[in-house]
Amino acid sequence: MDCRINRSLRLEHGAGFHSTSLRQGDDNMRRVRAYGFTLVELLVVIAIVGTLVALLLPAVQKARESSRRSSCLNNLRQLALATMQYEERLRRMPGLFENLDPSRFESESAVPNTTWAVILLPGLERQDTYDNNAAGMLSGTFVDIYLCPSDADKNRTGSVTSYVANGGRVGTVLEERVQNGAFVNRIYHPDMAVLEGHWVDGREYTLIYTENNDTTYYDEVGWNGFKRKQLWNFDSKFINEERNDRTWGPVFLWTESDDSEKQQTRINRPGVDLHDLKWEEEVPRRYTSASCLEKPGKALATWARPSSYHDGGVNVAFVGGRVTFLREDIDYIVYIALMTLNEKMSDSPNPNFQLEDKHYR
Repeated sequence: MDCRINRSLRLEHGAGFHSTSLRQGDDNMRRVRAYGFTLVELLVVIAIVGTLVALLLPAVQKARESSRRSSCLNNLRQLALATMQYEERLRRMPGLFENLDPSRFESESAVPNTTWAVILLPGLERQDTYDNNAAGMLSGTFVDIYLCPSDADKNRTGSVTSYVANGGRVGTVLEERVQNGAFVNRIYHPDMAVLEGHWVDGREYTLIYTENNDTTYYDEVGWNGFKRKQLWNFDSKFINEERNDRTWGPVFLWTESDDSEKQQTRINRPGVDLHDLKWEEEVPRRYTSASCLEKPGKALATWARPSSYHDGGVNVAFVGGRVTFLREDIDYIVYIALMTLNEKMSDSPNPNFQLEDKHYR
C-alpha cells in the first residue's frame, strides 16, 4: 500500500510539473512575440532612417565641397607664388603667350610657342614637363595643381586645366596694354612685359588668376592670330587691317561694352562648351585665322570669364599671393578695377573709380 501511495504521489507530482512547464513555455513564447517588429513599426523605422540620411547628405556634400574649394584655393596660391618667383628671377611677369627658344627644338615640326602655364612649370617642380614642351612637343602631361577638384567635367588626364590668367581687355592684340591686365601676348609683342613699376594700384588689389570651367588645356594658345600652324606666321591682314583676332584661353578678360557684340564677361555667366564646336575638332590644340574665324573667335572671347562649380562665385588669386572667394554678383566696375594694374591709365570706362575692400569682400 505504501508503494501505491508513493507511486500515486510521484505521478501527481510529475503531472503538475509538466503542466507548469507548459504554462511557462507559453508565457515565454508570448514574451518573445511581444519583442518582435510589426510591419507598421518597420516602415516607421525605415522612414526615420531615410529622413536622417536625407538631412545628413547635404551636410556631407557641403563638407566635401568645402574641402574641394580649399584645395582649389591652395592650387591658386601655389600658382601665385610660382609667378612671384618667376618675376623675381627675370624681373618681369611671364607672358600670356611666349615664343620658345628654337635651339632646343628636337624636330622641324616643333611647336614654337607656349602659354604662361607651361612657363610656370619649373616653379611648380615640374621641370621635366617643361623641358618636353620647351623642346617643341605638346607633351599632354597631367599636372594635378592645374585642375580644381570641383571641376568634375574634366578627366584627370592630359594637359587639362581649370585656371586662367588675367589677360586684360577683350579685343585685338593691337589694343593690349600693360595697364589693362597682368599678362600680355609676347608672341606678337616680344618687347612688351609687365614690370615692377606697373603695379600702381597695388599687388594686393590686382587679380592674377581665377577659374574657368570652359578653358581646356594649359598648353593651348587660344588666339587666332596665326595664318597657318605649319609656319606659325602672323595673319597680318586679319590682325592689322581687319582687327578681327581675339584671345580666349587660358585667360580671363574684361570689356567695358554691354552691347550684343561684346557682352560683359561676368562671373559664372553661362558659357560655351568648346568641345562641342566644330573648329575645336578640326584644330584641337592650336588655332589660326582659318580654323577659328572672326565670329567664333569673338564669341569665345566673351566667354573668357571667371566661372566655377563653387556655389555663388569663384576662387581668385592676387599678384601678392593672397587668395579669396569672389562673389558672382560683384559690381562689374569693381571687377574691372580688380583686373587693371593702373586704373587711371587703363582703358577702364571709370578710370577714377576708388576701389575699397568693402566693394568685394
